[in-house]
Amino acid sequence: MKYISLAFFICIIFLFGLVACSDNNDAIIKKVESAEEVKDPVLIEEVDEKDEEVDQYIEFFLEDEQLTINLNRVAILDYYLQGAENREEAIRNMNMQRLPIEEQPVYLLEFSCINDRCSYLIFNDNESNAAILLADVAGYSNYYVSPNNENIIFQFIRESQNVPLSHLVSIDLDEWSVVSLIMPESDDTIIEYTRPILGVDWINDHEIRIKSPKLDELTIQSYRSWNESEEKKYEHHTMIISKKSNND
Repeated sequence: MKYISLAFFICIIFLFGLVACSDNNDAIIKKVESAEEVKDPVLIEEVDEKDEEVDQYIEFFLEDEQLTINLNRVAILDYYLQGAENREEAIRNMNMQRLPIEEQPVYLLEFSCINDRCSYLIFNDNESNAAILLADVAGYSNYYVSPNNENIIFQFIRESQNVPLSHLVSIDLDEWSVVSLIMPESDDTIIEYTRPILGVDWINDHEIRIKSPKLDELTIQSYRSWNESEEKKYEHHTMIISKKSNND
């Protein structure tokens, strides 16, 4: 089965400003407690009698709740489904999970998977917040919540010839926006699928420590030798969460 790459649609949405979507509809329009068993998501279509337009929603059935996502509010997801050869199968293959984070619920949606590389969106149930695209053509690895529950960092991996290259995305939960991660000791980046990241630990509410293999140069052979070594060496880097949004 052929799935449409999200990269093309991301460019379209950026150029035409579709991320804002509708002004009067929420991304999550209904969240109800549910005793139903977990089952595959389904597409719901409703005809608006006033203008005869078809409104489309996706219902997700989690362990103890049911979410209804309004496709009018999630343009990137709507465009992906428009390009899919089989919409029903594309929806069935989606995976929605609620992350056990205090203060506010956060939902992670995995979709458009090809060879274990997927795209990822996050939602919350605040009516003023839109969905945020976290990663494309990657595998989800883990998430790390700050001690004060105000920031969350997501880790994604892309395998490159058996070398797991990582990327980190930091979200300000209060502002519901992507914020920058800065390495004060260097202008280089270590988070954009440039090296393996073996661990992320919070130093305080605004700083993290990243653990990576210690290598003179990252190559397929050097990583393989390091991975097979009984005396592995590591390096650590400190990164600071910037209060400046990536959208600024």
